[in-house]
Amino acid sequence: MLIKSFITLLFLVTNFLFSQNSEIYSKKHSFLGSKIVVEQFGKRYPRQLLIEFQDNDIVKQENISDGSVAGSWVVDLDKDGNLEIIVYVRSAGSGGYGELHFYEVSNNKLISFEFPSVDSKIFDGYQGHDEYSVSKNFIEHKFPMYKDSDPNCCPTGGDVSIKYVFQNNTFQEIESIKKTKQAVLKDDKEYFKLAKSAYSQENYKIAVENFEILAENFPNSSYHANALFMLGLIYSNELNNKQKAKKYYKAFINKYPDHSLIDDAKYELKSL
Repeated sequence: MLIKSFITLLFLVTNFLFSQNSEIYSKKHSFLGSKIVVEQFGKRYPRQLLIEFQDNDIVKQENISDGSVAGSWVVDLDKDGNLEIIVYVRSAGSGGYGELHFYEVSNNKLISFEFPSVDSKIFDGYQGHDEYSVSKNFIEHKFPMYKDSDPNCCPTGGDVSIKYVFQNNTFQEIESIKKTKQAVLKDDKEYFKLAKSAYSQENYKIAVENFEILAENFPNSSYHANALFMLGLIYSNELNNKQKAKKYYKAFINKYPDHSLIDDAKYELKSL
């Protein structure tokens, strides 16, 4: 306990000397009879992360080179009786890139494990804005996907959700839901069905999302023409985006000049 008290005192004195009036994150956890405090000190970089068990000698201090602590959890994901402490650090700036600092208690020490990062080769529309949630069984990582022309505020490439379990000291991906070109999860009929259902419920964002996936990924589908026409209709009548409405009506007219809806498409285009 004397060594722990000295480390904690040194940590607090060091931060007082170079970082008065600092931003502080502090959260107390109680889990399986243990009481743990997770704290962050310092306005200037490197900021200091302190994890302290209040009922034994376990204490961990690390530097945070970028960002701030945005959340923390104490769990036992692998059900081995050894607690895991998970700290979510979100980067500074508008991107909001996140990373998890993951530790497990072993032999009265906190051992660090590297949480999987996003593979930019698979998710080439990844630009941060990470969200993490932790349950008693798994960790879920969510983030939006960006298309090339998307501003930082408004990603339109869909969402990604990846779930991980922690077993045998390794992370294993157990579920991945991706709305990207690299991972089309449904066939054209299913996308058309989802889009029609969303449209009938006036959920135009979801309708457009599914019609666009269909239009971009299934050019030879029997539903392709209807997808183009519906995109023009929704963007024109529901979302007030004339530029995109023109784009899809023109695409429809050029590709399907003999379609039964051709006169309607020409009339709608002329009306814009």
